[in-house]
Amino acid sequence: MAAAGIAVIVGCIVMAVWFDSGDPPAPLDWTVEVTIRSPEGDPLPYADLIASVPALRGLTVGCDVDEEGRSQAEPAMWARPEDVREVTFTAMLGGPSKRSARIATKTVYYPATHVTLVLDPEPSLTLEIAGWPADAAEVDCQLVAGPVRPGKTPGPGVVMSGVSSEAIKPSGRVRFPALSDALSYYLWAHVPAHDAYVLESGLEAGKAQRHRVSLRKGHTLEGSILGLKPGQDVDVTAFRSTDDRSLSAYASWDGKSSFVFRGLPAGEWRIDVRARAPENGKGPQPGYFGRRKVTLPAGPIKIRVKPF
Repeated sequence: MAAAGIAVIVGCIVMAVWFDSGDPPAPLDWTVEVTIRSPEGDPLPYADLIASVPALRGLTVGCDVDEEGRSQAEPAMWARPEDVREVTFTAMLGGPSKRSARIATKTVYYPATHVTLVLDPEPSLTLEIAGWPADAAEVDCQLVAGPVRPGKTPGPGVVMSGVSSEAIKPSGRVRFPALSDALSYYLWAHVPAHDAYVLESGLEAGKAQRHRVSLRKGHTLEGSILGLKPGQDVDVTAFRSTDDRSLSAYASWDGKSSFVFRGLPAGEWRIDVRARAPENGKGPQPGYFGRRKVTLPAGPIKIRVKPF
């Protein structure tokens, strides 16, 4: 009687199935620990890791990599044990579709229990945010390229004014790959759910470079909008620009006329309000706009919008 099964493993996502007649054989007891590191010995937890079985064309497994740059694989649970006595592990930085991807490959044979893959990473920056709330939802942050570092010369192809966005992990860690070690950077993250923000400048990228930054308590700004029409869609945005940085944040709106910003740094901000009636099939609807400058900390403000 034909039977089919899907391999179940811990730490890896199986992207193939096996079919056999009768009950599957007992799994071979074979576990391989994979370590991914730089030439200097630093762990590379952000590398991608896949495994393939030469004897079974098309069997490819994507493996999870932990914070120490390690992964545990149980090859015999991916298919019939007699077919899985040779496994090729491939670690990648930058992704297989990028020309600048770093790739390391090694093949192991049963009963080997450990393999190390060495990758030479591009300059990157890993940030650990002290005080990051354990219950914080995913928050995107921005890393912005700043001035050239003293004594450094940017190489060809370096983006001098780029902005990179990445999501902060629940652990409070975020990594930005493929940077330049000739530039300095600043980081901006707005965390309104916790009345907080992260703002750090003078950050430098390098091989396995890490910085520890702090979550800071911000200010609250409440306001009301005058001149709105019923049913209009509203966006309220705060902007702050200085010689070396530009910040932006979005307010929460109550659907009527009130808005609130939480977790903004002190200083001068420009508040822009844009309102427009929803589309009704009769062409573009008129827009409304209002603006006001305010220096935080400050009390409640009012902004009147007018057609434009």
